[in-house]
Amino acid sequence: MMKLVFLATLATSLALAYGNDGSMVGSNEERNLTMMKLVFLATLATSLALAYGNDGSMVGSNEERNLAAMTCTTKNLDFSEFATGTYLSNLEADYGVTITAVSRTSKGYTPNGAARVFDTSKPTGATGQSMCSSGDGDSDLGSPNSACPGGGPGHGPGGAPKLSNGQNNPYKNCSPQGKVLIIQEGNKNCPDDSADGGTIRFDFSKTVDLESVTSLDIDEGNNTPEITVSYGNGEQAFYKLQATGDNGVFTQMINKSDVQWFQIKFYGSGSVSGFKWAECVTAPTKAPVKAPTKAPTNAPTKAPVRAPTKAPTKAPTKAPTKAPTKAPTKAP
Repeated sequence: MMKLVFLATLATSLALAYGNDGSMVGSNEERNLTMMKLVFLATLATSLALAYGNDGSMVGSNEERNLAAMTCTTKNLDFSEFATGTYLSNLEADYGVTITAVSRTSKGYTPNGAARVFDTSKPTGATGQSMCSSGDGDSDLGSPNSACPGGGPGHGPGGAPKLSNGQNNPYKNCSPQGKVLIIQEGNKNCPDDSADGGTIRFDFSKTVDLESVTSLDIDEGNNTPEITVSYGNGEQAFYKLQATGDNGVFTQMINKSDVQWFQIKFYGSGSVSGFKWAECVTAPTKAPVKAPTKAPTNAPTKAPVRAPTKAPTKAPTKAPTKAPTKAPTKAP
């Protein structure tokens, strides 16, 4: 808006300064003064165009109006780097994340509020999990599903590539999920998720842009897990996860900015396969190397002095001769 006001002022000044034939009106002194005004207005309009954004707001901080650049780093926490059976709570140093797990019943085991790492490639003792006996573990948390091309240790119709009607399964578990996070069932050596569920909460050390959360083995029917996201100025968003059936995989898109924390509440068995977020930092661009040039020190050049060089010459000095006074001296 400011730009438009000053451009309108400039256009009005030009209209007043020039006549209909395009020549500058007024005396030489008046033309010089008008030209100086126009230079000033043009300089002012240009400065305002640089100082104000397209929405009319002044760019930059109060101290210096440098253009700001947003730099974002995408992160993914999928728990694959942690040893099987590890209890996780404080990931502040590496990820800026704190984990808090709470069991719904006494069947769950969350020492000091920690959740446990589960290896989906070896979900049971029978599939090679050394921490479990041959009959212990949970094949519902295996990945990939045994019906996928190439097979896998996972079992359950929810993770198969095809549904019972022959259609493609949107929750198929055919991409290895690696390690996931669970609420442990009882204080035992073998990693296994609690059938009674509980809540796993993730707090960020600084606000982030939360993109998505992936879960494995959502089989509670109508009582599926719920995600709560805290963002902005104390606002909250809620998501009810899809019931995939045993061994199914589902990714819930979040796409919220300024997220402080989120949590997943399980009403039965299940796991968190991972989540993605972005950390964005606003940093001012470097100040211009060259400062604006100084205001013109010379007064504007004089208005054009080329007028017609001289007034029109006088009428011809010789007028036509008078009418003949004598008849022809001789006849033809």
